[in-house]
Amino acid sequence: MAYFELIFPSLNSPRENVFTYEGPDSTNIGDLVEANLRRRNYRAIVIKKVGKPKFNTKKFKLIKENFLSPWQIELSKYIEDYYFSSDIKAINLFLTKKIFNAKDLDLDCKLKPNSFTEHMEHCERAKQKLNENQKQIVDEIVKPNSDIHLIHGVTGSGKTEVYLHLADHYAKLGKQVLLLVPEIALTPQTSAYFVKHFGKDNVAVFHSKLNDTEKFHEWLRVHRKQAQVVIGSRSSMFLPFQDIGLVIIDEEHDYAYKQDSMPRYHARTIAQWLNHKHKIPLVLGSATPALETYVAAQKGIIKMHKLTERAKKVPLPKIQIVDRKDEIKKRNYNELSDLLTEEITSHLKENEQVVILHNKRGYAHFLQCHDCGEVLKCPRCSISLTLHKSSYNPHLECHYCNYKSDNASTCPTCRSSDLKEVGSGIQRIVKELEMTYPDARILRADSDTTSKKHGFQEIYNKFKNHEADILIGTQMIAKGMDIPNVQLVGVINADIGLHVPDFRAAETSFQLLTQVAGRAGRSARQGHVVIQTYNPDHSVLEAVQNNNAEEFYKEEIELREEFEYPPFSKLLKLTYAHKDKKTVEKNVSKIESLLDQMKIEHKSAPALIEKKYNKYYHNILINTLNPKGIVDQLKLDMDWKIDRDPVSTI
Repeated sequence: MAYFELIFPSLNSPRENVFTYEGPDSTNIGDLVEANLRRRNYRAIVIKKVGKPKFNTKKFKLIKENFLSPWQIELSKYIEDYYFSSDIKAINLFLTKKIFNAKDLDLDCKLKPNSFTEHMEHCERAKQKLNENQKQIVDEIVKPNSDIHLIHGVTGSGKTEVYLHLADHYAKLGKQVLLLVPEIALTPQTSAYFVKHFGKDNVAVFHSKLNDTEKFHEWLRVHRKQAQVVIGSRSSMFLPFQDIGLVIIDEEHDYAYKQDSMPRYHARTIAQWLNHKHKIPLVLGSATPALETYVAAQKGIIKMHKLTERAKKVPLPKIQIVDRKDEIKKRNYNELSDLLTEEITSHLKENEQVVILHNKRGYAHFLQCHDCGEVLKCPRCSISLTLHKSSYNPHLECHYCNYKSDNASTCPTCRSSDLKEVGSGIQRIVKELEMTYPDARILRADSDTTSKKHGFQEIYNKFKNHEADILIGTQMIAKGMDIPNVQLVGVINADIGLHVPDFRAAETSFQLLTQVAGRAGRSARQGHVVIQTYNPDHSVLEAVQNNNAEEFYKEEIELREEFEYPPFSKLLKLTYAHKDKKTVEKNVSKIESLLDQMKIEHKSAPALIEKKYNKYYHNILINTLNPKGIVDQLKLDMDWKIDRDPVSTI
């Protein structure tokens, strides 16, 4: 007999989840077992072999050998250490709820089809022949190597085609392939294309919108190696791959790859760990790579491959900037400029489709009293309530905590009934479009209309089948859509996000505008993009208009280096949250004093939205190469959140 440490994932205790038990010497790290704890039987994972303890031990019963691979146990430990995670949060990344919550666990069950592949649109497109540029990139990557590759390709340059050929190569070698996408529901054509080529029995689709049974079945398909290709969001990185040969991260710049709850991992960092551990190639693809990735490629740390032309040789779209101040001078107070109105009219006459980006939900940003100036705010957050209008449920809503109230008719402070709707949300733009183009069929895509399971997929299918003429949406419509008949893209207000007090604001805006502009003119002829702004001379807009990514990156790199922001430093973000503001001030002051004593430079400020969910938030930002040493010395309590390599500092 031998002794092993077991972790009990279903306990989720903040204190102790690992216990020592006795079992056969043949037990493997990663075995699934059942053990008695506190007079109840629980399923557990074997994580370590240890020496005989000084106390008496119970025995465990084997359920399944090699349930998790040793590399998964090793990766969970890395996540625990690197991201300051609890052991239970780290190990649960590799498991599904059904494994530990189901009364009867049938690991040999017959697998039901994934509803996302069942509901997937039919894809008529077959595997395409690569052009010379694409073929050269594929040939370079499939050479025996464990390099990290960046495919920096303009929008519409055929990155997906390269991914398919790479996946096909490694699948034929008997390897499993992982293709990460920012949000699986937003890229239905990518999934459909891979399913058409490999067949739905060979493709697993894994993401947060699956129910527990579907997640469990996809997990088993990967574990049994029935699925050669996995397409998924960031959580799919932790599936039980038996022989992984390639990892691809599409739109690698996207912030959806960063987890915002413990453990606050970044998918790109985990993929780099997989690349190093398994000695396999890692492919990062984007038209607008993250600055960290771009700099690493410039320095030769990773290999850069460029796709400078669209796959069908169609020119990049013509981009025009409209100064909203000029529209006001002409007494045009509508949300659509004269130019955008004319272009929509022209393209609709040609039976072409239009995409409109407006990154604000609701009808109006907020309600303000004309008499006393009071703005109606969320009682739980320090933010205004957004007005939502619909025929059945007009209401005010907080976009942070989801607090809702009936639409106000009077000011809560002075009781005046003169309330003004300030700012335009996507619902107001829809109303203006309906009035201007009464015969046009309009679809709306935002979190309100895509909340159900296949919500975005249904909207996308309708638009692709030309059952609508105009698609208006938030930033979700900027990702991955390839609709041949879209010739015009309009941006209602490009200033949203440009002036956020975060060092990544310019980069984020450049990426969003470049990506949405890339939806236009992807098939037959050059598309047209109209971007509306109050800051037409902003360097970000100039770079977008001129399709000059290199100039943008050059300027941004200089600024980052001057102010010592990533990639020229490593950031550690400490956030304290508590219902009592004085408690926040007291605890923040204590940590600030300790950092001063340790002579560690730091920036400290309340969060941009200081109050959320009835708690007050305060951030401390530290540039450091030794975050673990700092955190160990600070001895932070449970109310502190630790975010290593944060994507946002506010």
